[in-house]
Amino acid sequence: MDIRWVKTQIELRDDEKQSIIRALIPYNSLSEDLGGFREMLMPGCFSESNLTVDVRSFWNHNQDLILGRCSSGTLRLNETEFGLGYEVSSPDTSWGKDAVASIRRGDVDATSFGFRTDGGVVEWDESDPNCLVRRVIKGSLIEVSPVVFPAYPTSTVSTRSLLDAFLQEKAIRTGVSIDVLRRKLKLMEV
Repeated sequence: MDIRWVKTQIELRDDEKQSIIRALIPYNSLSEDLGGFREMLMPGCFSESNLTVDVRSFWNHNQDLILGRCSSGTLRLNETEFGLGYEVSSPDTSWGKDAVASIRRGDVDATSFGFRTDGGVVEWDESDPNCLVRRVIKGSLIEVSPVVFPAYPTSTVSTRSLLDAFLQEKAIRTGVSIDVLRRKLKLMEV
């Protein structure tokens, strides 16, 4: 199983009983060097597995600390044009509360995922002799995890507001930093 850490949009929302952890695994974004190659997830690469695999969410890839699961309805996956999104209804457990607290404080600001490419489709791009790129066209998603260290440095994080979530998504789509987008918004207010 391949495991990737991705710094990405994570948003917390309080309900009466529990918190919702939201994250986005970005498409069309290069990872860090993964040991002689970089990786890019192509749009829809996990679409088929979302229908057939009982994906789980763990805290920092630790299978003993399960945050949610598709078959129980506590983990929900959704495709967007920007990436694979997921929502987890955090459990009322010590590690569930710890996860929410760490994300809210900004100590944990990334998401990660585990997948298999066996039976899937990957393409290797060797056009740049200094950068071998593996494009994942089709894979089987196994798990998603909030984590500390990202593999995809161009993704962004939001833990505070709907405006921040909008700015994060716009930053991913346009490649413009959130600080620049915020300054543009302030200029429009004048």
